[in-house]
Amino acid sequence: MKSWQWKLPAQPKFDIIVTGLIKKFGNTYTIDLKAIDPARQRYLVTAVEMTDNRDDIPATLRKAASKICNKLESESDKLRKGH
Repeated sequence: MKSWQWKLPAQPKFDIIVTGLIKKFGNTYTIDLKAIDPARQRYLVTAVEMTDNRDDIPATLRKAASKICNKLESESDKLRKGH
């Protein structure tokens, strides 16, 4: 498996980076998404979804992405409310 790493610029021009990984173990595909705050270089939220059908990967990816969006929105609401 290949892995890439890079150093983010000191003042990035984006608020969030979403990274993803699709892994296959046996007949199961796991999609793992992570939203990262590049300024603080830390994870904000994650989402994991699984499917046993390769043809379902795009729909499963959309489901995981939707979870990331919902979690980020929830976290943003908490910050606005002072929690």
